[in-house]
Amino acid sequence: MENPKLPASGETFTLDLEDLSFWLTVGWPEREREQPQQVLMTLRLLYSIQDSALQQESVLPTTEDITRTLDYSKLVLFIEEYLHRHQGVRLLESLACSLTQALTHTFPQILTSHLTLRKTRLSGAAGAAGGQVKVGYSWSRGRSKPQGSKNHPPP
Repeated sequence: MENPKLPASGETFTLDLEDLSFWLTVGWPEREREQPQQVLMTLRLLYSIQDSALQQESVLPTTEDITRTLDYSKLVLFIEEYLHRHQGVRLLESLACSLTQALTHTFPQILTSHLTLRKTRLSGAAGAAGGQVKVGYSWSRGRSKPQGSKNHPPP
């Protein structure tokens, strides 16, 4: 059977990585950073195939050539190494932004990204524990500033 062909350059793919689990030292109160906490990550990427050969010829790459797509094993390894180097971040929001910036710089074929970080353990001011918090961050290549305004924040 012949290998299926990938779409021509300019078409896009979606990659979902769901519930990647990391133990991180994160949190605003000092007591939250006393020991690592489980953080679950979900990442949705829209990416394109960057293949200069496609621009010169009408030959499409096959789906079996990993160098002509987004290698998600390299992506996960990059995320693991990045998080290891950035222990001690206080805000999930700043971690989501900086990780997204690093991902999109390292993997230029990423067109859009939506990253969600979920802390599975919260501690209240009175010592109550339980619940979870989710922080999501979306990014699109070519968007110079967030949409919305002071009175009308982005959705």
